[in-house]
Amino acid sequence: MCNLRGPNAVCKVRIGLARPEGLVHLNSVRREPLLFCCTLICAAGAMAQQMPPPDSPPTTQTSPGTDASSTAAANRKSIQNQGRIMGILPNYKTVPSWKMALPPLSKKGKFALATQDSFDWSSILVAGYYAGTEQLENQYSSWGQGMKGYSKRFAAGYADNAIGDYMTEAIFPSMLHEDPRYYRRGEGGFLKRTAWAMSRIVVTRNDAGRSEFNISEFAGNAAAAGISTAYYPAASRTTSQVFQKWYTQVGTDAFFNVLKEFWPDVREKFFHGPKE
Repeated sequence: MCNLRGPNAVCKVRIGLARPEGLVHLNSVRREPLLFCCTLICAAGAMAQQMPPPDSPPTTQTSPGTDASSTAAANRKSIQNQGRIMGILPNYKTVPSWKMALPPLSKKGKFALATQDSFDWSSILVAGYYAGTEQLENQYSSWGQGMKGYSKRFAAGYADNAIGDYMTEAIFPSMLHEDPRYYRRGEGGFLKRTAWAMSRIVVTRNDAGRSEFNISEFAGNAAAAGISTAYYPAASRTTSQVFQKWYTQVGTDAFFNVLKEFWPDVREKFFHGPKE
């Protein structure tokens, strides 16, 4: 997700699955603050690119006594130190460079990644926020108001997040031997890097390190959208609304790939964070 997969959005952390009721309010009210912040980060990323990228890939210097396992351990530590985007959104799935050679994630590792995203503290905050806005707008009116209505909206939003995370990061990647991580380009111009980030929705790596069509992204989000019909009101279970949830989530994932691509540049340029 982010992942951002926040309960109502992905993040990997994600912005959760789109809600068919009150769609105008969803676009203009619920997402506006987050999308505004993300747009600023992407724009700042373009400004931060003042130095031309190196022509050759960076190399890791190792002594004769250093084995491959030491290099792999260093790479894993680099991934673990990605921190949070804007101090909130977890960034567990981002690999600092597309040139970095990593061992394939085991099935256990993929499920651990989905679990980290699903049960991160930010998911609780995002689920609570969106449940509040839905209740204020009286979306899913059959659920009513008060704590009973709020708890139903909160549970549904959190379920959107968790199911989407497990489908796209663990279950389908394990079955199809795909790598759910995002590999940053980290070099080149703004448009080139943006195109790379968005294309990773369509293209991913398999466990052997080769590029292939990202079935997990499309099939996983489709499965999550379909499962959501089991716990949303009957009025939200039409084919068109399920399809709307699916393509909204895929688009949200593409947007957050762009955010993950440029956040390290923004962090280094404006917040004096470590250089990637």
